[in-house]
Amino acid sequence: KQVWAMGDRVVFFEPFHELYPSQCKLWHLSPQAVTLREDAFSGEWKFDIAELERALRGARALLLNTPHNPTGKVFKQSELETIANLCVRHDVICVTDEIY
Repeated sequence: KQVWAMGDRVVFFEPFHELYPSQCKLWHLSPQAVTLREDAFSGEWKFDIAELERALRGARALLLNTPHNPTGKVFKQSELETIANLCVRHDVICVTDEIY
């Protein structure tokens, strides 16, 4: 079954694996990144929930990998729940890239 159509938007976190944008373009999908930012004090990589929600509006899929490549971030249970809730709210399919 086909999951998306040409021109659909795929969201992923940046920094990202270098193949994500080119794989999207290969399948005529529109890539959009949501920035992970490193906290200066804790060194933890975090995302802005509002930024993610804006990106998911009208998107077809979210590409998620945890541990995240290249940061090594392991998303917390609470973060995964937030991501899942946003995907359900915006009818976005979450595709996991289990690299490790």
